[in-house]
Amino acid sequence: MKIIKYSLVTFLSLFILVAIAASITAAISPPSAKPIPQPVVIPVAETESPIAPVKPASLPHYRLEAIAKDYVQNTIKADEKYKGKRFITSGRVLYIDTDILGNPYVMVTSINRSVAFQLLFTDVNKAKVTELKNDAILKVNCEGYGQTLGQLMAKDCEII
Repeated sequence: MKIIKYSLVTFLSLFILVAIAASITAAISPPSAKPIPQPVVIPVAETESPIAPVKPASLPHYRLEAIAKDYVQNTIKADEKYKGKRFITSGRVLYIDTDILGNPYVMVTSINRSVAFQLLFTDVNKAKVTELKNDAILKVNCEGYGQTLGQLMAKDCEII
């Protein structure tokens, strides 16, 4: 009986040590070694109507790196600043795809490829999205959608 208890305690101790070592390694690995997160596709409901266009000159312009930094520092404060508000941003197209309902979205990165951002488009903008190519520089007018499972998102985007 003592051998079984000793074996069980030894196994659990090793398991805990391996888990701690893995979490420490993940926490201290350099940012460049971390892969770009895959998009979280959240379909836009059919009942949502597109937001009335706002003149781009009256909207603030934010760099993707600045948005990401704000979310890393304080998600609640960043949501107050960006979520539900329209702004202009730009980035390099990683790829173009559609969600499960057929709504187009574009994954963009900052110019130096340090940040990934998912831009959701409505069917109204589908024609313009189909003309995009990977690595193109894209400037958009979007509504902040917050961060979902670590993925920064914007919705109702319009190509400027």
